[in-house]
Amino acid sequence: MKIITTALQIKHSNKNELEVGSLSYIRDWLHAEDTVNAIKLIMNKPKNNNYVIGSGIGHSIEDVVKFVFNYLNLEYQEYVKVNSSLLRKGDSERIVANPQQLKNDYGWKNNYTFEETLIRLIDYKMSKNLY
Repeated sequence: MKIITTALQIKHSNKNELEVGSLSYIRDWLHAEDTVNAIKLIMNKPKNNNYVIGSGIGHSIEDVVKFVFNYLNLEYQEYVKVNSSLLRKGDSERIVANPQQLKNDYGWKNNYTFEETLIRLIDYKMSKNLY
């Protein structure tokens, strides 16, 4: 949300840069609705297993930045600054779920792609002027 909010602020001349700790860290970006649907499946038909909820696909912070800024017709290189002092000590550089057991036991899959998730977030924040 920090990336989206700041990009919208830049777009509307309320801010002039986005500062991030890294562009290379990779995360599993999953839409909240997909997470809730997975939880509902697990809760409604419990099986004696542990599950990891996620898309199973990793995207870097740079992927998010590029997509958001491109969607808003901004050149991210002009606005994004990397400041490694923002990184949390001990934070993993790569966190990607393996939802295979959840898919096997429940047939679960995520309904929203990485891009669709970002578009929905950007459009919502723009429609409500939340920046």
